[in-house]
Amino acid sequence: MNMCPGAWVIINGGFDDIATAWGVPPHAHEYGTSPGPPPPRPPRPGPSAPRTRLPARADELVLDALEENAWGRFDVNIDGASLLLALVGFFMNARSRLTGIATGDQAIFVRRDAFTGFPDIALMEDIAFSAAMKRRSPPACLHEKVTTSGRRWEERGVMRTILLMWRLRLAYFLGTDPDDLARRYASKA
Repeated sequence: MNMCPGAWVIINGGFDDIATAWGVPPHAHEYGTSPGPPPPRPPRPGPSAPRTRLPARADELVLDALEENAWGRFDVNIDGASLLLALVGFFMNARSRLTGIATGDQAIFVRRDAFTGFPDIALMEDIAFSAAMKRRSPPACLHEKVTTSGRRWEERGVMRTILLMWRLRLAYFLGTDPDDLARRYASKA
């Protein structure tokens, strides 16, 4: 599939272990969330570094999905040693299909004409973005899987991380300030 230059825009939310090995087209533009020009693309990670991988033919899948929807996301596969990570991914995908809310781990994509930016909040920006985009169109929920690292889940403990994320999401939906949520999240790291 031929794509015009600038058709891909990658927004890296500042996490070093996300978006480092996507294998995006050479004409893609990558932006960080800090002010100033985008940082140089990090070197390809070594075998022990966390990786995020898009499915084969991701460009075609995204373009096809965006013909019908303003935005969407992939299913997620969380790579790691714990068997619980497969269950976490399954429930993340099911919850997203049911609610129309996507997480950054699911490689959110959006049509240029529909993209108004991510909210400038410390945590839950993907949730806020999804909620705003749902008003435009339902998400295209692609069954093809993006694979992301389960390292943080395993380092913190899978069950502890699940409970932490549930508490943080509930607090967010009840109106807790995202800055406070970010402090809670960081303190559990």
